[in-house]
Amino acid sequence: MSKPIQLLLMVWDRPEYTRMTLENLVRVTKRPFQLTIYDNGSEPPTAKYLKRWVEDNPTLVRKFTRNPTNQGLVPPTQEFWGEMEKEGHPWWGKIDNDILHPEGWLSCLVEVLEKFPRVGVVSSCPVRDYGGTGIIKSPELVVESGDLGYYPVPFAGGCGYPMRKEACSSGGPLSSGSGIFSWTVYQDHLNKLGWLTVLAYPLVLVKHLGTWGKQSLDTPEYREYDRKIWEMRHGKGSECPYYEEEK
Repeated sequence: MSKPIQLLLMVWDRPEYTRMTLENLVRVTKRPFQLTIYDNGSEPPTAKYLKRWVEDNPTLVRKFTRNPTNQGLVPPTQEFWGEMEKEGHPWWGKIDNDILHPEGWLSCLVEVLEKFPRVGVVSSCPVRDYGGTGIIKSPELVVESGDLGYYPVPFAGGCGYPMRKEACSSGGPLSSGSGIFSWTVYQDHLNKLGWLTVLAYPLVLVKHLGTWGKQSLDTPEYREYDRKIWEMRHGKGSECPYYEEEK
């Protein structure tokens, strides 16, 4: 049996999405995997659910850390990357706590890394995006070998991806100065170093429950989550435009 693929999962509230993500992940992921989970200062409902899930699924959890506050993307990711390099994994990945993956998703993405040595990061694709319509407009850019291929993109996304150890080593650490968009900046950096950031082809379509706009669950709690995220990205006091009152 192949060694488990190591995946990072960071959680900040959204207990319903977290539950849906984990239940779906266990159901559809056939390739062995383990999770390194960071709870970034979630409120009690999410924190209690995560603690119980970790206790109930010890073989699926490599490490569980409960941070007292939300540390954002960079510190947990950098810590995880460092541990993965020290442990000698050839590739590792990340998933978000608001993504529903299709069956066999992880095997497909890892096989792209196995088959194409210049691919540094390979990602799934949100259903609502369909590859940013890029594949439809430029199908000649698809690179195929047998029944598997990839479509190069400047930013492969962050909802579910594995990355190659050598790409991470040459790319260096994430920059905390890049803030919440540091993963976007980092992929541009990898492109300049000659690594490809790609979508797996045929597309591995995932459902993104929490979009870069309205949440799928339109409740007061999730509206407040959107507002907090907006302020993190655009500064305190800036107005979140997603829920303007209909006139």
